[in-house]
Amino acid sequence: MLDPSRFGAPIAAVMARSLRAGRIGRLWMPWALLLLACSEDKKPAPPPEPPALEIQQVRAIGGGTWSPGSDQPLELGCAPSPVLVELGPSSSKGQIGDWILRPPGDCGGEARCGFVSVTVDPSSEDASPVDSAASSVQIELTAGTHVIFAEFRGNDGGGVAAEGGRVTCQEELRVEAPRDSECADAGTD
Repeated sequence: MLDPSRFGAPIAAVMARSLRAGRIGRLWMPWALLLLACSEDKKPAPPPEPPALEIQQVRAIGGGTWSPGSDQPLELGCAPSPVLVELGPSSSKGQIGDWILRPPGDCGGEARCGFVSVTVDPSSEDASPVDSAASSVQIELTAGTHVIFAEFRGNDGGGVAAEGGRVTCQEELRVEAPRDSECADAGTD
């Protein structure tokens, strides 16, 4: 039932008389509903919870696969081939968690939207981030020890804030060139 005390004294008196008489007319009902809708304290929606981000695996096409926690190095393929960094948690293609992955500036009004940026050896002078709207990001790696740094960025290209900082992750891994004997055998097939 409508609470007339919510509308102030003059409106409350008219509403109370109408309620007692059992006749809120067609004219008063839309206004009463409008006052009810406008009088409630509406709190702004909380910002969307940022996604978690983790490097799930690194795969050398034609070579090996490395996962966090592994003490084995990543072995590259024989020919120069791409290396894919798989980020997650992936709930489906084009998403990380419940966030949609799209190119920078392409999210429209979607609040849970952004892209990932992956950098190899971020502290080096030639570090160059690779931005991607996919959870698999292609990078180049050479033999040696490398740090792979990933960051979730919002539609505007800025880092997505989470409790305690931006949404990032990084892993260090050893990368080995393929054995010469394996590449020689691969070329004779």
